[in-house]
Amino acid sequence: MTAMGELSREVRGGQLCITELDQQLRNAWPPFFPDALPNYLLKRGTILEVIKTTFPADQRWYHLSFRCEVDQDVTRVVSFSMYVGPPLPRSEWERRVLSEQ
Repeated sequence: MTAMGELSREVRGGQLCITELDQQLRNAWPPFFPDALPNYLLKRGTILEVIKTTFPADQRWYHLSFRCEVDQDVTRVVSFSMYVGPPLPRSEWERRVLSEQ
């Protein structure tokens, strides 16, 4: 909490949501162990919603959308939902993944 308290509201909100995303992916069925996750900022309000992004896991790339709501003080996640889609075909990696990173 101390280290998070020194971060800006935007950064702190993004980190809370990405940490929650990481844990949700690891505890999903089947579980996903992401090699990396994108960083986002909580630009305003209390909701971070990301539609149509991707993440790498197990030598594949997966479609991902998620919605994360934090409390007003941006100290905890109060609501979270996600959708993990099928792996991207290798033929789409360069167009969809490498151009986004």
